[in-house]
Amino acid sequence: MTAGSGYALALAVTCVVELPVYALVLTRLFGARLRTALLAGLVANAVTHPVLWLAMKPFTDGVGEYATAFVVGEVLVCAVEWLVLVVALCWFEPGRCGIGRAWLAVVSVLANAASAAAGLALTLLR
Repeated sequence: MTAGSGYALALAVTCVVELPVYALVLTRLFGARLRTALLAGLVANAVTHPVLWLAMKPFTDGVGEYATAFVVGEVLVCAVEWLVLVVALCWFEPGRCGIGRAWLAVVSVLANAASAAAGLALTLLR
């Protein structure tokens, strides 16, 4: 598997896992339109995924270093994706701006935990 195909697979898995989480939670609990939920999830991943992928490259040799970098990276990704969710709801659905911002952080953590677990499971199965 080439580096490019590895990245493409990782991004695909991330989107396949995270987009349904964002779609379900944002539409059901926050009343957002499906289009807004999917766009927010796509933008969040387009912003964070390549940055985390590149940032993790130097840490692929040591297990301890990788684990630390992975946790720190995922925390930062959750924060950025939370911000993207807030901005998306405020931008595309101004009537929902300010509704449950703290809960949007929980949604970001839930989506990222699910995709991180899927990615780790796939890595272990290889």
